[in-house]
Amino acid sequence: MRKENGDDYESELLKGMQAALERYLKSKSYPKSILRDSEFTNSRKVLEGKARNLREQGKGKRPNRSKSLTKEEEEILWEHGQLGGKSPRSLINTMWWLMTQHFGLRGRQEHHQMKVEDFLLERDDDAIKMKQIVSTQ
Repeated sequence: MRKENGDDYESELLKGMQAALERYLKSKSYPKSILRDSEFTNSRKVLEGKARNLREQGKGKRPNRSKSLTKEEEEILWEHGQLGGKSPRSLINTMWWLMTQHFGLRGRQEHHQMKVEDFLLERDDDAIKMKQIVSTQ
């Protein structure tokens, strides 16, 4: 199976296509399961082999996913004012960055859906003591 332009599909997409074909056949009352019945063992093995080959070539497991910033790259953002409190934009960038890091948010939609009610504000006596120590020095 290949795309119209001749490129290979990602390995995970092959499984999705197989599941979609299974659903289609089931909707047409096909009596066998291409995912479970022994008649389709060879086709499943071939598909898994193809998926394994694609993963080995780096074409699977989301090769286009975003890369994490290194500590050095993050420092550059702080130094150049992209993160920090120097402007409204840098403050928004900083809040986005911190929420992504500390709450595990990934996409824009997850950030957008957050509400104040999602947080529980508590006092931490140790944190209060540390603030008092820092302010007296």
